[in-house]
Amino acid sequence: MKKIKVILPLLGFCLIILWISYNIDVNQIIFSLKQTDKTYLLLAAILSVIQIFLASIRFYLFLDAANTKVCLTKSIEAVMTAIAYNSFLPSKGGDLLKAFVISQEKTKVIRITGITVVERIFDLFTIALISLTGLLLLEEYKYAITSVSLLCTLCVILLGFKKINQLPFIGKKLNSIKDLYRIFIKNWKSTILAVTTCFLIWSINLLIIILLLKSVGFNFIYFKVLAYWPFAMIAGILPLSISGFGTRDGAFLYLLENTEFTETILTATFLYTLLVYWFLSITSLILLPFIKYNNRDKE
Repeated sequence: MKKIKVILPLLGFCLIILWISYNIDVNQIIFSLKQTDKTYLLLAAILSVIQIFLASIRFYLFLDAANTKVCLTKSIEAVMTAIAYNSFLPSKGGDLLKAFVISQEKTKVIRITGITVVERIFDLFTIALISLTGLLLLEEYKYAITSVSLLCTLCVILLGFKKINQLPFIGKKLNSIKDLYRIFIKNWKSTILAVTTCFLIWSINLLIIILLLKSVGFNFIYFKVLAYWPFAMIAGILPLSISGFGTRDGAFLYLLENTEFTETILTATFLYTLLVYWFLSITSLILLPFIKYNNRDKE
């Protein structure tokens, strides 16, 4: 099973590269890359780096809301570790490593993993809500139903945390996270602050793709990006490729229904993968030794 989880994204990545080489004008993409507006590209790169620190603050706030006290620099180390691995692990699997950075104690690892799952649920909730807003503004009610369905599903999952210890086989091992639902409600001020950070991060994420689309000279309707890019992000989470490369791009292209500018749009989405995944992964790997050294001195 583990081998399948590793091989499938790698195979998907190779097949996507192969498909692109035969069906997309690669020379046009290379030309578009050379012609990109460097100012927009630089702004997108700066916002991408800022996301590392905003994601660290978000994780720190979710931990705080769950009465799990960790220093901010340790949160930064955990998030940077996750980002480094997310560039090649499917479905943002690197996020599960954050718990092991914070603690080696089994009970705490399970609890922090539960907090990470809650963080991801609120992330998806934010994405779905942003998409729903854009779809309603575009009067795309068919896709709006999908967003509403996702929001309802996420609410059910959150409510299910109260009964998580009743799951067969693994329920007893999850006792340490059954009270998370109650604690997040009790610490509602901290929870609202953490969720607000989710909205801030995904708003910046939208701004990054907008800047990249502008950098390649693509004229677009802002509401369409607001409506469809969140769907593309969700498609990128599926374990079908490395870093969501190809799946995220294809979903966005399909939803935009603009085949006349296929290469231009794909140039922007490729730059997104390059900046938000691979560039941030390299940046995190460079900074991690300094963060770890700093944390070691504090321990």
